[in-house]
Amino acid sequence: MLIEFSNQIGVKVGHYTQLVWAESTEVGCAVSYYSTSSENRTWYHVLFVCNYGPAGNYVGQPMYKVGKPCSKCPKGLKQNKEYKGLCGTIRDVNETQGFNNTLFS
Repeated sequence: MLIEFSNQIGVKVGHYTQLVWAESTEVGCAVSYYSTSSENRTWYHVLFVCNYGPAGNYVGQPMYKVGKPCSKCPKGLKQNKEYKGLCGTIRDVNETQGFNNTLFS
């Protein structure tokens, strides 16, 4: 079990630690497909970005509280009925909302 992380050069754990950060209750992600061209060649790229809130990832601070799942949910949140190890509700999101993928079609 990883409770704390340190600021070690080259260790890429930022998204994992932010995702399991006990005080963060929201996550939003997006993906962008784009292409670049140079010297008669085309490269296709995928950019995936996530934002978390409230912010966390404070070096030297614990990511979560050790104990029974959901025994220390943030104020106003209860154990999720479907995902017993998570606090709060999970809202459905329309996966294609505002998404128009014409680059690869």
